[in-house]
Formats: sequence, structure tokens, C-alpha cells
Amino acid sequence: AYYQGTSMAAPHVAGVVALMKSVHPGLTPDQVDSLLASGRITQDVAGNGATTRDPFTGYGLIDAFRAVSEARLLAGGGGTPPALLLQPGNLVFGETTSQLAFRIEAAGTGPLVVTGISSSVPWLGVSGGGANGLGDYVASVDRNGLPAGDYNGQLRVDSNVAGSATIAVILRVGAPPAVNSGAVGQIYVALVDPITGLPLRFAAASGGAGEQPYVFDNLRAGRYAIVAGTDNDNDGAICDPGEACGLFPDFNSFDAFDLSPGDSLPAFLVPADSNGIGAGGSSASLQTPRQLREVRRAR
Repeated sequence: AYYQGTSMAAPHVAGVVALMKSVHPGLTPDQVDSLLASGRITQDVAGNGATTRDPFTGYGLIDAFRAVSEARLLAGGGGTPPALLLQPGNLVFGETTSQLAFRIEAAGTGPLVVTGISSSVPWLGVSGGGANGLGDYVASVDRNGLPAGDYNGQLRVDSNVAGSATIAVILRVGAPPAVNSGAVGQIYVALVDPITGLPLRFAAASGGAGEQPYVFDNLRAGRYAIVAGTDNDNDGAICDPGEACGLFPDFNSFDAFDLSPGDSLPAFLVPADSNGIGAGGSSASLQTPRQLREVRRAR
């Protein structure tokens, strides 16, 4: 979920603690604090270390699977079954990026070994890894011989005891990034910080119906999310109910991805007359207020 602030974080963490209490009724606040500070029940989203607290993300993103596993151990009831954790869940190469990193981790208890990593397409390869097949990997793409267009692939990771898990891969060959919509009016594209949920850049997509190109000026390499929509009621917020709204790469796969200056992304759909961002599921609930002065500057 991408609503910002403690109003969004508090109910999620409370729900996870309730799950922990269901397997360990005697769990204490001090034990929860210790688990948070140790990084054993969180994911490091700020990149400054699992045990480092920062003012924006605290000790990281709460991980329900890890949290319940640790609660079971504290209760003396043993751990949860092993599971594969793949981070990130998708890799967006755009038009120019050739290599992106991902990580394979083991959750739960018991020995877990990665038995194989396979690609669903010939233009996608993988290298790296550590003991038992866990650790850091690099995915590489080869655009040679591919006609211009958008491509989708998948990396499948198999294990000895936890089944398999997949990472979606998106590749662009050729044309500049665009949003694809009918003639719904002016579309604004927001580049969003996935940690804070705040929009960092805005671009006004140009053109009429069909694909509409957009450009983010003065972009720094980093991890972002992208939202596009109209502001038909001119209230300063895109993607209100009844307005066109789209998430990159789509509502079901919306996630943060790595983006660098010069990258070109595949087109994504901006459906007209949407129910608003919140209707796309928990992963799509991102608020993006549109600052008019920045949009005007991008025209």
C-alpha cells in the first residue's frame, strides 16, 4: 500500500502484531520493540541497514511472514515453513537499462536451497548468487535483434522445500515512453517516491487519443513509482473517481522500480472514468496531489 504517513502504517503494523499474538498470546511490547530494532521482522526499504532507524521509514517495512515466524520461535512452538522471498517483485528495464539487481532470501525455518533459476524468454539472463543459491543476483537483457516494441518476461526461482516464486520483467525496445488512452483530456504523469508516497516530478503528456509521450526533466537515478491521470474537476489531485487514472505498469503489478536518466519505459494504459486510485487494490492506493506550478513548468 502506498498511502503515506502513520495513518497508513499504524493499522498495518497493528494487524501484523495481532497475527503475532495469535501464535504467541504472551508476546510483550518490549519483545516487539526488540524484534523491530533487530531487523528480524522488517525489510530495509531505505537502504541504510536493517537495524538503522531513519525518520521516514523507521526500522523498515513490516514483514508479516517474518513477524509470525519470530513470534512462533518466541512461543517455543517452532518456526513457520521455509519460504522464498524475492526482492523486488518486478524488474523494469525500460529502453536503455541492460542490468538490474535482485535478491533471493529464505524466510521461515529449516534449510532452503535454490535448485534453479530459469527465464521464460531468450533475451533475459541471470548471474550471481551465493551459498545455497541465496543472495544477490544480476538480471541482464539483450536487445540485439529484437524489433521495436514492449516485451514481457519472467524469472522463475525453484527451491527444494518452498516451491517456486517469480519476478516479472518488462523491457522496451525503440519508441519513447507514453501513456495510452482515449481522448480524455490533459493527462498528468507523476513520478512518485515509493517510500514517502510523495510526488517528486510532474509531466504533462502531449498528444490526443492513443499513445501520449512524456518526459521528466532533471531526473536523478533512483527508485520510483509512476501514476498518471486527469484532473477534470481542477481540484489539484489526479485520479479522483470518474477521472482517467493509470498506474505503471498496471493496477495489478504496480510497484517501485529503478529508473535512470535517459531510460525509456513501455507505454501503460490510463483508463477513462476510473473509480479512483483506491479502487485498484491495496497496491494501488497511492495519493498524488498535483502541484499546478510544477505541471505548468513541465509543459
